[in-house]
Amino acid sequence: MFHKVKDVFFIAILIIVVLSLCDCEMSHNKSKNDKDTLIVAVSVEPKRLNPLYVSDSISHHVSSLIFRGLTRLKDDLIIEGDLATHWQIRDGGKEVVFHLRRDVLWHDMKPFTAEDVVFTCGLLTSKESTSAYSQRFDTVKEIKAIDPFTVLVRYKKPYGSVLESWTIGILPKHIYSAMDFTTSETIGQLIGNGPFKIHEWISGQGIYLIRNEHFYGQKPSYKRLLIRIIPDETTQTFEFKKGNVDAIELTINQYNTLITDGKYNLYRLGPSRWVFLGLNLRDDVFKDTRFRKALSHAINKKRILQVVYQDLARLSNGPYPSNAWYSNSHAPTYDYDKEKALSLLNDIGFYKDREGRLIKDGIAFGFDITTNYENKDNLKVAQLIQQDLKEIGIEVGIRLYEWQTFRHRIIEDGAFQSVLLSRMYLFDPDVSQLWHSREAKKGGWNFLHYKNDEVDRLLDNGAHTIDKTRRQKIYQELHFILAREQGCIFLFEIQGVVATHKNIRIDGNIGISLFDNLNRWHKD
Repeated sequence: MFHKVKDVFFIAILIIVVLSLCDCEMSHNKSKNDKDTLIVAVSVEPKRLNPLYVSDSISHHVSSLIFRGLTRLKDDLIIEGDLATHWQIRDGGKEVVFHLRRDVLWHDMKPFTAEDVVFTCGLLTSKESTSAYSQRFDTVKEIKAIDPFTVLVRYKKPYGSVLESWTIGILPKHIYSAMDFTTSETIGQLIGNGPFKIHEWISGQGIYLIRNEHFYGQKPSYKRLLIRIIPDETTQTFEFKKGNVDAIELTINQYNTLITDGKYNLYRLGPSRWVFLGLNLRDDVFKDTRFRKALSHAINKKRILQVVYQDLARLSNGPYPSNAWYSNSHAPTYDYDKEKALSLLNDIGFYKDREGRLIKDGIAFGFDITTNYENKDNLKVAQLIQQDLKEIGIEVGIRLYEWQTFRHRIIEDGAFQSVLLSRMYLFDPDVSQLWHSREAKKGGWNFLHYKNDEVDRLLDNGAHTIDKTRRQKIYQELHFILAREQGCIFLFEIQGVVATHKNIRIDGNIGISLFDNLNRWHKD
């Protein structure tokens, strides 16, 4: 029976659990000698694993090990089939026919069929749905099973991101139709068809997964996966170096500690997050594009990159991953140039007084940067920006809030002047929820209140364009405008690094996250 409970006797329970899965003696302290168990450490615990309700990156990554979608994102950010082998897009994009794999079993050995797809879509389009992913399906007019392995989806109008939307994990109808899954989760509900099955979840300690012997794709070479939850960075590093953990995604400090060691394999992940300084564009000063360009020129991004991120990030010039097919490598960039910054500021009425302060309408100008104190890198970046802007006469304060307060003040109340934030890429070219003017509302994700008629037009066109070549042109133009106008001050693109012990081998690329291709890992 599944349970999620606090347990101070984690090591003892781990031994009991593993012994119940096999007839060999194993504990996590001997993991480096056990080829059948892969142990990875994470600093944050998943909140939920139901794919319709995952809201944070770690929950999404672990959920995807259990639940699969009709499509999936490849390492090069191109969509390919997963539960669907192929599809036809008809009637100008108003109809999509998905052809499903015939060799898929749920973890309880029941067959996966088109009815499961229809059921999942029904949950997402229901008026009672509270899933954040429902908006991806709000243009669905009808969905039906043509036969057990063919699904027809009719849309009210063409939907450009139709294939991206179906990366969402599909739920088994025979399990979820009889359960209330909007609150708690039990083992009876976490039945998927992915490469791993969940066995145990000890809150605050670890999640135990076992290999799905009937997985339709490449099965892991090892039998068990243990995800240890170790929030403390020092403890995590110690456990890794001692051999009690096989792999970790490195923080800056861990990278500096392990990079010179030479004892470990280091794998660079694909771009996953972007860091930006956003301005509240309801402020008349911040509305002026020249001011935002001046600010971008005044920030020494290369210095910040070296001081804070070193080799774990690169400069960013827009809202898309640099390796995405819809990214625009020719979008404008703003190099560090204090004189150009001051010239732009002079053009809009700023001047320096005798004390070196930047004056506007007779008043010394300054503003606050708000960020969440849990992210120490963000704080370092804010402090370095504070130093840079002081050099051109702008006094900057820094406000820190814990994440929930931060989210409420910024997104719900809009109570900020500027915000420094790192956020996950959407891995979908349609970024309407972040940049369309209709989302500049209370609770909307366009909390910067960016408004541009041409950007709105491009987003609207892209949302209903099916042809990939036309979509690429639309979104590259969008990228160019956002960079040219500095809708926000685009700073950095984060590229994580995973460290493993030398006895770990990976077939092909590691992926965008540590969890993307765990079925390709081998432990010798």
